[in-house]
Amino acid sequence: MKPIIKLTAIALAITLCSCGDKKKEDPTESNAKEQQSAITHDSVSADFVTNLEEMSDTLLEIKDLESARSALPMLTKLIFKMKMIKTDMEKLGPASKNIAARLEKKYGPKMQATMAEIGETMESLKTSNPEAYGMIDKVMKSIMQ
Repeated sequence: MKPIIKLTAIALAITLCSCGDKKKEDPTESNAKEQQSAITHDSVSADFVTNLEEMSDTLLEIKDLESARSALPMLTKLIFKMKMIKTDMEKLGPASKNIAARLEKKYGPKMQATMAEIGETMESLKTSNPEAYGMIDKVMKSIMQ
């Protein structure tokens, strides 16, 4: 008989604790949950290409040491975004063969062209302004870490 009384007391305590005003969901938490559920292989690939394009545009503006210094905050911001994209990719896991093929067809050419443009810009900067290149190269290498 005693176990039934204990179970009844526990059930009553749980019921009483769950009554009353419901805690409103934090809007920040709600927004974060919505954003997380919106992350797909497609959205992550699109974000990746967009960030590469922004990086390429930023690098194209570098002509000397002063413009390299001016570009550092934007490059740092883009590198942070790239690391977040990498985290999202890891959370999603590998795409199925069908999705991977579709993504490669949709984003592959633009990604490859933009990466080639970044490489050409870096090579050009290396010959035209080695000091600026050295500063930017350190930041760019942090993407690979």
